[in-house]
Amino acid sequence: MLSKKGWAKLRRRETAEHVDNVFEYLNSVRHKTPAQLHNEGINLQNTIAEMTNDNPFILLLIPAIDRCLQMSHRSMAETKGLITALALFRYKADKGIFPNTLQELISSKYIERLPMDLYSNAPMAYRAIVKFKFL
Repeated sequence: MLSKKGWAKLRRRETAEHVDNVFEYLNSVRHKTPAQLHNEGINLQNTIAEMTNDNPFILLLIPAIDRCLQMSHRSMAETKGLITALALFRYKADKGIFPNTLQELISSKYIERLPMDLYSNAPMAYRAIVKFKFL
């Protein structure tokens, strides 16, 4: 917790400059996937705290910024999953069975490229489940 003296040292212009720097920084990393952030050793909380000299006003915003970024990543992952699922169901509707691999969706022109998993930075995993009917 910042002492009264520490709060008194805060200046509006300095805080506004820090906020501008934070938004500029966030804009530079906004397209990075969670896997990329992890692989590059980017810790948003620590980076923002450092670049703002632990400005308490901005530190209060960090959890909200982190949640917004997580929601954005989750939304992108869900969208990629939905597009892939729709392509799988279109394939099944046309051919009567699900493909064995996602590569078959590309060769059959249902999708243009393999969807990437944002959290592993690898192609999205898919496994066809075979159901057997016993007479």
